[in-house]
Amino acid sequence: MTNRSYRVLYVENANSVGGSIISVYRLVQQLNRQHYEPIILFHRPNGYEPRFRALGIEVIVLDGKETPQAQAGSGHSRDIAAWLGHYSSTLAHTYRRLKSIYLLGSQTLPESRRIYRIIKDRRIDLVHLNNRLSSNRSGALAARWARTPCLCHVRDFDHLTWFDRWLVKRVDHFAFMSRALEQSLKAAEPSLRGSVVYDGLELDRFLTSQDKANFRQELGLSNDDFVVGNVGRLVPWKGQEVFLRALARVAPQIRNLKALIVGDPDPPAETAYLKHLQSLVQELGLSDIVRFTGFYSDIPRLMASLDVLVHSSSSPEPFGIVVIEGMAAGKPVIATRAGGVLDIIEDGDNGLLVPVGDDQSMAEAILTLARCPDLAARLGTNARQRVTACFTVTQYVQTVQTIYQSLLEER
Repeated sequence: MTNRSYRVLYVENANSVGGSIISVYRLVQQLNRQHYEPIILFHRPNGYEPRFRALGIEVIVLDGKETPQAQAGSGHSRDIAAWLGHYSSTLAHTYRRLKSIYLLGSQTLPESRRIYRIIKDRRIDLVHLNNRLSSNRSGALAARWARTPCLCHVRDFDHLTWFDRWLVKRVDHFAFMSRALEQSLKAAEPSLRGSVVYDGLELDRFLTSQDKANFRQELGLSNDDFVVGNVGRLVPWKGQEVFLRALARVAPQIRNLKALIVGDPDPPAETAYLKHLQSLVQELGLSDIVRFTGFYSDIPRLMASLDVLVHSSSSPEPFGIVVIEGMAAGKPVIATRAGGVLDIIEDGDNGLLVPVGDDQSMAEAILTLARCPDLAARLGTNARQRVTACFTVTQYVQTVQTIYQSLLEER
């Protein structure tokens, strides 16, 4: 590669601040700016815009309002497809096909033309789509029209439509957050080119954050409490209900048991699941044990206050960033045995794995760690070593830049 600087356009289609945006922010923070000039393209306004601008990065907002593509997975559309499916799978398939054609003409193609213009006007050398292909069709199509190398960073499980199956062959490289994502997409399209790229953390903040007593004091907890945490968006597939049922099993057996459920509903206006969880706390007699903290931004400080972190997802995680955050803080982690978590935890060595949806096994794991502090300490130490060896932001950035270099040399 020459010493020239290459312009990379990062295309982000998320509606709110989430893991994909935070990850690309960490990436561009440490990007080699002598070789790569990042430009961020948001499809709609986002709360992270000022942070990118503070790094001296140009930010472009494609649209100022929610678009049909953002609503494409709406419950109303799914309900129609499900209703038709009761009568005929052919009808349901035809409906989905017609709907995708409508969105292609009304949304994807117009967006593609606008992104194509941005690529040409700013002389973009490489397009980095910051999530799964079905969320970034317009960016992939624009890169193809412009004959610009395109990397699709797959951060979630995807279901390819007929158009996606055509488009996937036009993407130069796929970066998968985990082997589970790689296996899932390659099963649908074996010919695609790609590699696993693990996200990484800035470990210094986790290694130095020891503010256990102050954080516990803020929540009315004591240093003698055995505190179990569950961190994640309040949505059913994150499995907080399973976590609560596991707590109900161990509550009579662990003195001073306390539990934190950390996170907000997603989307924020959808509070039905939160209310369900709050009712379940009452029903299970956990009112004196469980605290709902809402969203908490200082994750290293939060993790330092815990004795055990429990990851309870009832569907496979694409990766499991909260898992490596707990491990980086040296905490023993209990996690469900599925998805990207299998790339992170080795059962019994640097954490404990339990079957998905099994509150009894989860309860037994919590009880084991409460009764065996030496085991908890060993798992926590090994967990931190695992993250240091495999999941640092430096490793993450270096891996991505190696892919960039390969794609640019092939031009």
